[in-house]
Amino acid sequence: MKSKLLLLTIVVLLTAFLASGLTFLWMRHIHPEHTQATQPINRPPSAVLYWYDPMQPDQHFDHPGKSPYMDMPLLPKYADSESASVGAPPGVKISADRQQSLGMRVGSVKEGTFTPSLRVEASVNYDDRDLAVVQMRTLGFVEVAYPHTAGDFLVQGAPLAKVRVPSWSAAQAEYLQLLNEGPQELVSVARERMLQLGMDAALVQQVTLQRHVQDVMTVRTPIAGVLLSYDIRDGMTVMQGQTLARINGISTVWLQASVPQQQAQQIRIGQGMEARIAGTGRLVRGHVVDILPALDAATHTLIVRMRVPDAERQLHPGMFAEVNIALTPQEHQLMVPSNAILETGERSIVFLALDKGRFEPVQVQVGDSAQGMTRVLRGLQAHDRIVLSGQFLVDSEANLADLPVRPLPGDDAPSPSASTSVLQGMPGMSPARKGAR
Repeated sequence: MKSKLLLLTIVVLLTAFLASGLTFLWMRHIHPEHTQATQPINRPPSAVLYWYDPMQPDQHFDHPGKSPYMDMPLLPKYADSESASVGAPPGVKISADRQQSLGMRVGSVKEGTFTPSLRVEASVNYDDRDLAVVQMRTLGFVEVAYPHTAGDFLVQGAPLAKVRVPSWSAAQAEYLQLLNEGPQELVSVARERMLQLGMDAALVQQVTLQRHVQDVMTVRTPIAGVLLSYDIRDGMTVMQGQTLARINGISTVWLQASVPQQQAQQIRIGQGMEARIAGTGRLVRGHVVDILPALDAATHTLIVRMRVPDAERQLHPGMFAEVNIALTPQEHQLMVPSNAILETGERSIVFLALDKGRFEPVQVQVGDSAQGMTRVLRGLQAHDRIVLSGQFLVDSEANLADLPVRPLPGDDAPSPSASTSVLQGMPGMSPARKGAR
């Protein structure tokens, strides 16, 4: 029992020793200059501005000791550091080795044509402008109803029913009698009467050639599409004007999206769009065909309707899609990659790359974002060099140096340090405590 306890104690001590060593090596990699805290310091104590916890550099202390957050000594911040000295150039300096080891990338502010876009969720619906309604033009009796049901896909000309039309018998008999012995003027009148009773030109021609009455009509689908309703049964009596079937074409479909009123003002009829169908990942393209005038009072949104071709019949009503609508291009715009901007919740910050490895935080006013780029309205100029990745490294160094953020042009209000503003904008971060113990 004692041997097991002794072994467990040794294991715990070794684990603590290894953890301390790894923490020291990690801190030395991130801040190699801080290793001097464990070595004799040949600087006068008056040169120390404050002490800080390297794991929480925004917390400052007025005398040395151990960090109340981590079991490690506080590190001194000297007044003669390059970033804090009087007359020093703006920004904070980061060595090229550290930039390379942490993957920092620098790029330029671009000026060009910015094509904004609007991302909305949409649902797939039938194209109601491609709807056909089959109605009876005269009284009849259904002799044969074909075995269709709602939801079936029918090709153009598919038979729906055979209907006997009593009024056709008398009209055709009169036409045949006049055709044999009547004047030509009356034959033309009888032919026109048959057309008015609902006979098509092909049936009239057939009666003319075969010279016998044909009072059974075959009702067919006028277009190819999905059968939405089918109200025909054997033996039914169908009245004049009664709807027998409704067919919706599916060569095109609608994507309908609810767009906030303010954003809908930027959309124009005919603008192109592309959509990715949820569940399938399929990418389709079309254009805006309508913006409905009625505003939803509950959500303050307008319905935007887009038409998309679907010759392969892969889009089904009820599907959802993420739509990207291309808005009007804007020329001569300043743009930066969206991931180069640090958002604090109150303002936007970009790190400007200066000469000799120095970086300065600047406040910018941003506009729309599209395709990974964001418009910059104020704060930068074309061809300025900015940090594209590794901003949090620069942010940490700027915080250590209490480096203020350069405000927007014309804004004289005092600007807190870059890191404090960024961290305070993040959930769970509290303001820095100056001079706390």
